[in-house]
Amino acid sequence: MNLNPVTWLLNPVRLFALALGIVGVFLCAYLILFALVVTMTIPQMPFGQDLAWKWVFGELEATPCTPVELPVAGVITAGVGDPVYQAMFGQEHTGIDIAVPVGTPAVATIEGVVKFAGRDDSGYGNLIVLENGDYTVYFAHLDQIQVQEGQRVSKGQIIGKTGDTGFTTGPHIHYEVRYRGDPMDLMVREGDEVYIGDEGDCEPKLPPPPFVPGGDRLTVMGDGAFQVTHAELWPFERAPGWHGRVLGFVRDAAGGGMGGVQVEVYWDGGSMRTVTADNGWYEFILGPGQYNIRVVDDTSQVVAFDTVNCRMPGHCVNQVDFQKAR
Repeated sequence: MNLNPVTWLLNPVRLFALALGIVGVFLCAYLILFALVVTMTIPQMPFGQDLAWKWVFGELEATPCTPVELPVAGVITAGVGDPVYQAMFGQEHTGIDIAVPVGTPAVATIEGVVKFAGRDDSGYGNLIVLENGDYTVYFAHLDQIQVQEGQRVSKGQIIGKTGDTGFTTGPHIHYEVRYRGDPMDLMVREGDEVYIGDEGDCEPKLPPPPFVPGGDRLTVMGDGAFQVTHAELWPFERAPGWHGRVLGFVRDAAGGGMGGVQVEVYWDGGSMRTVTADNGWYEFILGPGQYNIRVVDDTSQVVAFDTVNCRMPGHCVNQVDFQKAR
């Protein structure tokens, strides 16, 4: 008996089995791809694999205070121009990814008008775009949008809740600021956590516009109990592709590291501080701009530097060491 292939195939049971098999193959391929991406990403995370797995499964806890310069408090998983992201996805990462649980309130970091509030199909997922003059601010991968296009919002106002929409590998918010259309590097870290200030200092602030190159790279100025013993722009080969930053040590009169010392970076319109580690080490990750750095705990020499005048503008790495005078 000859069976008609079409008749054989159109049997409802066989059609159901075929459809189920196709869906199964698709799901297996998706899971394998997801596992591959996660496996490649986890070891690259700057905060350790335990936190990274929590990020993937949406288990990271958010802190209660609105962070300075950022819309949420959480763990940074990628910054502007992240080389791992670019190697994996073949395009530049133009914002900051901050891992937080789904449903974490996100606040506006600038007063402005909502230019877009809705679903974006290019990968941002649920997206809010605020605009104020030369600044355009993106809040992406949201779960809920709580503003409307054309609405004026104020700094610190809750505009939505974070989610896992669009192209993501875990719950987070993609935060992006553009100045005249150009992405700004806003990555600022305190150890492995986003700096959020205290309960009384929670108003988000924007950094200055990108610095126009010009002038000396590092200039030592003034006098004080803390003297500058080393001021250097690292060669590109020493830190290829790093985000712009200033780092170094604070030492006592005998040359030992001084922990718990406040160091401040300031610029025209703002400042931020950190506290040295037990060995005297400090580090600030900065956007393109011109800055000054000093030790706060006593009188100090000041070093003027920028993160633009180097082989890869915006990614200059500066080292400034201080030592307490005898």
